[in-house]
Amino acid sequence: MLEIIRAYSKLSGKSVDMTEPFTLPVGSTVMELAIQIHLQLAEKLKTVKVRGTGVYDGQNVQRNRVLNDKDIIELHIS
Repeated sequence: MLEIIRAYSKLSGKSVDMTEPFTLPVGSTVMELAIQIHLQLAEKLKTVKVRGTGVYDGQNVQRNRVLNDKDIIELHIS
């Protein structure tokens, strides 16, 4: 009803903190999440791994991948 999704960030080698999700409009992409976290993070984004709906756990995805509710995103910068 609210047309929002929850996305969780994960640091490489650490466990996921499921207590504080990022909230984004339905249809948001990985890049939009990176921008919401920090603009410089988005500019230096190298690879992205996602765990969630429609992907294998830890699958590398493109920056323009549309996120689903409760996806876990692992962002890697250069």
